[in-house]
Amino acid sequence: ATRTGHVQFVDVQALQTLAEAHEARVHVSARPGDLVHPAAALAWLSASPDAPGPPGEPLASAVRDAFVVGPERTIEQDAGYGLIVLAEIAQRALSPAVNDPGTAIAVLGSQTRLLVRTLATPPDPDADRFHRVSAVAAPLEALVVLAYEPIARNGLDHDEVIHQLLRHLEALMLNAPPGVIDQARALVRNTLARAERAGADAVDLQGWRKLARELDQQVPMETPDRTATGCP
Repeated sequence: ATRTGHVQFVDVQALQTLAEAHEARVHVSARPGDLVHPAAALAWLSASPDAPGPPGEPLASAVRDAFVVGPERTIEQDAGYGLIVLAEIAQRALSPAVNDPGTAIAVLGSQTRLLVRTLATPPDPDADRFHRVSAVAAPLEALVVLAYEPIARNGLDHDEVIHQLLRHLEALMLNAPPGVIDQARALVRNTLARAERAGADAVDLQGWRKLARELDQQVPMETPDRTATGCP
């Protein structure tokens, strides 16, 4: 990168076109949302065995131009940032000054719908057209933490929020691959442990434990792999 900031957009079509023209391959190492700087690699270039020589600086410069880097993250290609923005809305709603648990519950619904839809999205049938561009799959487990952890942390004073959190995690787990299930289950455990340390109301805590036990019955520890654990 030539500047410090967050990757806001990656033009995959431009990378494919460049790679075809130079008989090269491009491996994207900086995904949308990643913090980059002059010492950070945006991508790696490799030449075809039939190419006359290794990729040169003109191609490297053209590849850099396919990455938009700015001072802030944006939601166009950065799914994690979109979930962060939604979670922040819930956090503000749960602040003592606002005290609006209904908005936090509405955010939970939006987060769950987005994640379930993402997990159910089939692979792009036209992905082969980018056969000269590759990238490491983004771990979907991280999205669970971004979406739900702030609400779990700030909702302990609201029984209805934690109740809905557990219900939404159950819905997510019933539609998720093993890695996401494990992350959601860990979030349930951490939420209950945090509630105990914070001295949550005993009746509320008892109800949350009951929901957690029901969740374990609904989603057994051994779950078939129904979908991939990452997204392109």
